[in-house]
Parts: sequence; structure tokens; C-alpha cells
Amino acid sequence: MKIQRWTWFSAIAALALAACGGSGSSDPGGGGGATDLSISATGPATAIPGGGASQVDVTISNGGTQAQTGVVTTTRLGSGLVQGAVTCAGSGGATCPTTLGSTISVGTLPAQSSLTFHIAVAVASGASGPITSTASVTSNSQSATQKTATFIINAYSADVSVAGSVPNPLVIGGVANYTMTVVNYATAPDELGSAIEEASASVRAKGTVKYDGTGMMDNHKSQRITVETPAQRRLLSEILVSADKRLYISEADTALTAPPPAQYQASLQILDDDGVRIRYRAVGNPERVR
Repeated sequence: MKIQRWTWFSAIAALALAACGGSGSSDPGGGGGATDLSISATGPATAIPGGGASQVDVTISNGGTQAQTGVVTTTRLGSGLVQGAVTCAGSGGATCPTTLGSTISVGTLPAQSSLTFHIAVAVASGASGPITSTASVTSNSQSATQKTATFIINAYSADVSVAGSVPNPLVIGGVANYTMTVVNYATAPDELGSAIEEASASVRAKGTVKYDGTGMMDNHKSQRITVETPAQRRLLSEILVSADKRLYISEADTALTAPPPAQYQASLQILDDDGVRIRYRAVGNPERVR
């Protein structure tokens, strides 16, 4: 009976050990925490202009104690991005594949190793705003699921135009000199206030500020500044950011002895590319009406 009991106990222990994977056993599926497949992706830290280019770094790692087999990584770029050349760098014994592209068959990724893929990315002309993309990795491990990393490229439309005017000085009773500067400032909304303030500071620095307050241009809030310059001229400026995120800086000046151009601000209008006047429905949440 003692032998029977010991034999039965030994059989149960053996079954339990086998079910747990056993000490020193090899699980091709990577069970028991032996595999640790991960992926990370890093995009550019600064915004990229439309028509420009940048680089994305995608890294796949095996932090486990067993090799991963059948490893495949795929990068899916968002709309407005075009993938260029791909290069690879390995560490910890990992070997770079010979064929590189949007989908890369790595094969075997040794334990405690990693591969980093440097992906050239072109931003389409006219692209603007955050563009989200993903990179993923899978393997033959029975316990492995697809791992995904997300990265964002902030694009902006670089479109700058400048209009000149006739030179100074002007005599009393003559025509005032008007200078209009239009800058495309298609960046994040939280930067628009900084753009107005930076432009306003450059106007204030031109002389002694006589008026500095808010106004309206085509139903859009603006900053109005009047400055007396060291050249004994009165400078009037109006600054605003339109609903399509364009920064407008307008300036006009006359001699101090000349009558002030009272109708200057009232005469300003915003035109689109076709020369049609643009007006907005509301302040704070602008919506184009015409």
C-alpha cells in the first residue's frame, strides 16, 4: 500500500509539472513569460510643412528569454504621408532583413534583441494638421497578440505672401501710405494667440503707443494699435487671425500734422483667392458666411 500511494502521488506530481510547463521545458509558443515582444514608434518633434520630409523610427524588441519566430512588422501611414526609403539597425544579435518596406518579414528575433527601422516620410503639399499613423508587430508565438504603436506627424501649409506700397514721405493732404502683409499661419489653434501678440509687439516697438485695444474686421475680433513714430508719423495697425488660420497684419501711416485717417479700419476687407469678400458669422467660433 505504501508503494502504491507513493506511485500514485508521483504520477499526480508528474502530471501537474507537465501542465505547468515544467522547469527547463521549451515552449515553441513562448508561454510562461519567456517571450516579450514589443514595438515603439517615434515621429518628428516639430511640425513639418506640406511638401517637406521627415523621419519616423520604429523599434521592435524581444525582452524575453526565448527567440521569437515568424516576426512581421507593418507600418501604415496616414493620409497625406508618403513612405520613402527604409534603413535598419540591429542590436543584441538581431539581424536586419534584406527586404525593407511598409511590411517587413523579420523572421527570427533573438531573446534580448531589437531592430530599429528608420523610415523616410514625405508630407504631401497642402497637408495640414495632425496626421496619425500606426506601426504593428506579430509573431508565431501562441501567446503573442498583435502589438501596435501610434505616432503623429503635425503638418502645416507654408504659404506666405507680401504686398508692398509706395514709399514715404507724403505731404499734408496727400495720399497715405498703406502696407498690407498677409502670412499663412496654419498651425495649432493654441498658437494663434501667440502669433497676434508677437505681431502686436513688433508694432508697439515702432514708437510711442497712443492706442492699443481690440476691434472688429468683417465680424472678426482684431487688435488695433496706434503709434507715433520717431519720424513724426502716425502709424495705424490692425492685426487678426482669420477662420482659415491666416495671420493678417495691416499698417497705414500719415504725418502727425495730417488729419487722422478715421475711415482706415472701416475700409478694410478680407478677400479670398478669387477676390470675393470674406465675412464671418460669429466671434470666438468663426464660420464663413460669404
